[in-house]
Amino acid sequence: MIKLAKNTIKTTLKLLKAVIRNKIGTPRPLVAQWEVTFNCNFKCRYCNVWRHDGNKYSELSPDQMKKVIDQLDELGIVWITFTGGEPLLKKDLDEVIRYCSQKGIMTFMNENGSLLDHKLPKLKGCLDAVSLSLDSPDEKTHDEIRGFKGAFKKVLDSASKSKEHINTIINMTVTSESLKDLEKMAVLCKKNGLKIMFTPVSVIPNEGFEKTISKDVKLDPKEYHDIVLKLSKKYGNVVFFKPYMNLIKNGGISKNNFVCKSSKIMLNIKPNGDIVYPCGYFPIKKFSTKNTSIKSIINSSKEFHGKYFDFCEGCTLACFLTPSLATDNIIELIKFAKTQSR
Repeated sequence: MIKLAKNTIKTTLKLLKAVIRNKIGTPRPLVAQWEVTFNCNFKCRYCNVWRHDGNKYSELSPDQMKKVIDQLDELGIVWITFTGGEPLLKKDLDEVIRYCSQKGIMTFMNENGSLLDHKLPKLKGCLDAVSLSLDSPDEKTHDEIRGFKGAFKKVLDSASKSKEHINTIINMTVTSESLKDLEKMAVLCKKNGLKIMFTPVSVIPNEGFEKTISKDVKLDPKEYHDIVLKLSKKYGNVVFFKPYMNLIKNGGISKNNFVCKSSKIMLNIKPNGDIVYPCGYFPIKKFSTKNTSIKSIINSSKEFHGKYFDFCEGCTLACFLTPSLATDNIIELIKFAKTQSR
């Protein structure tokens, strides 16, 4: 665990240097979020990706991905999040993650827990952090939410193994229906020696997958905020980024409180290698990386940088907002990193 703590501190310092570099120099992307596949072996209630045939969407080969990573490294990207779909369904993703590690690029992965235990031998030593989804302290309920029998046991088994080698955190997608279970989840994770992050469900339909979860499950922001803070103090294993929580308490993004910098500091990459703007959920503009360098794409997409769109209203997506808020809240970023490394 000491090694994991050192890795987290090293990661934070590298990100801090990049943030400072951006503030005193020419702003450029710091992180990338890469949807490596739209294939998924789960059928989660509040996700639409599995409703479409992922095989219809072209994907880059590992060698093609490495060429993109070379460009990301040249740009100074310090962190790549691999997501999906289920990212570990992507063949040879471990090879790509190891390549990132060799380049000095830190890596994070969102995983549903079904495949990590099998892939762990190839991932340890190169994957910096992983988030595993667990949405209920009740086995039957979680399996039903995720549409996969045995999902609950898979997550806890994978987490118990990965936490010894990779910075591992449990992520619970919280709805108005599951708000009552947060304390039980905190207790379950503490019993298993795990940290947990409570992420509010998004009711925003992402591009290409129009069907979305019912707005009836949307949280009361203040109630959610107060419960999470209370549990964090009580159990110590509930982690959160304070500026993000404050934004949630105030109802998320608004025109008068537009803090999202997704189009400025983050590159959003699709399975086929396309760079999209302004964010991965609403790609108004798509740029192919097959014949155009990423540097050229960044220079040609400045009209999207920092612009508010109507679809931004009420957004609470942590994957975009946490990096955005981190650049203006360095002290809180350090505090957040400490909670990750305890």
